Amino acid sequence: MCESVMNNTGSLLHRLKTEPEYRLRFLTFLCLVWSFFILGWILGQFGPSIFDLQYITNTDLEGASFYYISHNVGYLIGSLISGVLIGRCDCNFLLFITMCIYGISVFAIPWCFLSSIMLVAQAIRGLSGGLLDTVANSELLSLFGNQVSPYMQAMHFAFAAGGIASPLVTAPFLTEQYDNGVNSSMINQTSLVMQTENVRTDNISFHMNNITTVNRSTTFHTQKNSLIYIPYTISGVLAMSSSVSFLIVYIKSRRLAKRHTDEVNIDRNERRLSFPVKLVILTIMSIIFLLYTAMEDTIGAYVATFCVEQMNMTKEEGSYVTAVFWTFFAFGRLSGIPISNIVKSIPLIGIYSFILVISFLLLSFSPMINSPVTVWISNAVTGFAMSILFPTLFTWAEEDFLLVTGKIASLFIMTSTLGSIASPAALGYLIEEVSPMWYSYILLGESVGVIIFFVIAILLKKKLPQLNDNTNRSNKEIKIDADSSPERSVLMQDVPENKVS
Repeated sequence: MCESVMNNTGSLLHRLKTEPEYRLRFLTFLCLVWSFFILGWILGQFGPSIFDLQYITNTDLEGASFYYISHNVGYLIGSLISGVLIGRCDCNFLLFITMCIYGISVFAIPWCFLSSIMLVAQAIRGLSGGLLDTVANSELLSLFGNQVSPYMQAMHFAFAAGGIASPLVTAPFLTEQYDNGVNSSMINQTSLVMQTENVRTDNISFHMNNITTVNRSTTFHTQKNSLIYIPYTISGVLAMSSSVSFLIVYIKSRRLAKRHTDEVNIDRNERRLSFPVKLVILTIMSIIFLLYTAMEDTIGAYVATFCVEQMNMTKEEGSYVTAVFWTFFAFGRLSGIPISNIVKSIPLIGIYSFILVISFLLLSFSPMINSPVTVWISNAVTGFAMSILFPTLFTWAEEDFLLVTGKIASLFIMTSTLGSIASPAALGYLIEEVSPMWYSYILLGESVGVIIFFVIAILLKKKLPQLNDNTNRSNKEIKIDADSSPERSVLMQDVPENKVS
């Protein structure tokens, strides 16, 4: 094992020294990793800073929740726009512009004293995040093709690391809030509960759980002026540094192209599929992405609520359970880098999905046996099992089904965003109106749904060679009947056969 790692390291260093094309690809990969760290960082900053944003815009918590909705809508639009732009302009230049806009929007947020302007700033922040999320995943696939798996895991681990580090940096600059002499600990004991849902972003979700206020018109005050502009300035600087890195890569790539160097061969799936087959594949994969992000964001939004209302745990214990989930989530993504380089995508998704179902079964039985310990264990296992699924789904789609273009990556991100919005919202109603047990029921059902559509996708994969052969024969017959001239026959011989793995 160690010898293999040493050989791989030596080979990497040799290629970086001797191959300018590979060196440029690896530099682009590092820039993508850095940008995803910043994406996780900025997304992780919103939750802890929501009260300061509420204060500087002089609005109540219910009004501040619309900032989050505005971000979600922007994220969805950004994913849609990226599908149009990818392929029509250089991705490095597109990411340079995207990170510039991202940085400017983050710089501006602490200075948006009007709620309407804050909504616009949050929408632009979300739009930039959606663009970055989609373009980065698509670009990484184009860089490494069928060998992308460990690189994809590394990029998404950086996202998780940024999401964990950001609240720690933001916390010292948050103002202490009180209401007419009532301290924040007393505010937590009041009646109005407001819960918000979250966009996927591969990965890490940040939510304001069980946030309470005295009433909807209550205005929070602070003991000093808000310092939230400091951590947001740090975030803006980080985003700008990423923008500069993409500009450097763009300039280098232009210079390298002028040297007329040999084209770098990237092994990517070039299978040509008929429209109905492609539509079925995209539908199945989109449903799997939707179910995954629905689970991830449901856990982030309601695990603390389930612990408190169903398991009679304290709010502090509920927060710790949430932290355990994200800790094992980040650890799972880190361990996924070497694991994905050894194990192929299908067994990887199958094993982790099966573990996920087992963990949710354990969670469902926890109230029956009144065991908080099983809740802790279940959330730790769930965090680890979910960690590598999102990036591995991208890799699997590329390896076994079709070329993941910018439009397809955009489709996956958009359906993921819809899942992260719809499921927590529906579950909030069920928990409040029916029972907190719906938290475990919904998660168990969604995990079983992932298994079902995963099996359907595998069965479809086995049928692809037959479907492709039928499509090829049909296409050739139509073309030859339309024009049976010798010149046309020669052209037909030059048409490459479809690759079937």
